Amino acid sequence: MGKLSKWEKWFILTASCILMVSAGAKMLNVVANEQTLSRFSSLFPFLTVLQISTLAGVLEFSVAVVLMFNSKTSRSQELGLIAWLGTLFLIYRLGNEGECGCFGNLSGQSSENPQFSFIVTPILLAYLLIGSYGLLWLRWRRNGGVRRNYTKSRNA
Repeated sequence: MGKLSKWEKWFILTASCILMVSAGAKMLNVVANEQTLSRFSSLFPFLTVLQISTLAGVLEFSVAVVLMFNSKTSRSQELGLIAWLGTLFLIYRLGNEGECGCFGNLSGQSSENPQFSFIVTPILLAYLLIGSYGLLWLRWRRNGGVRRNYTKSRNA
């Protein structure tokens, strides 16, 4: 139990840092490229890319703050928040055919590697998804899985 708890704590801390950096990059991108982002989204035609970026940045920042500073949430809830947000990002990426300005202006800042966002974003998304769902699954298995939960509810 101690080892799993240590990994969970480390994963939640790193995930919150990733979300904080990503939210900051989105907000910088919104401020710097307001004109460019005023076009309508192909995935959500009733929203502009600016509105989607702002909503995503605020959502990421909010989840990161909850993960870092809220002591009333359980580890399962924190892992669930990361899994939920990662799933939303995956759906958005798939719906946008892989195009995503997830790191905003930071992706264009590297003169050595202009494909920064194209390479790093899927890796970070996979980290968030595999880490959160994997740790939730291990937590579920440790607590007895379906059989234990099913017999508890039948005996109640």
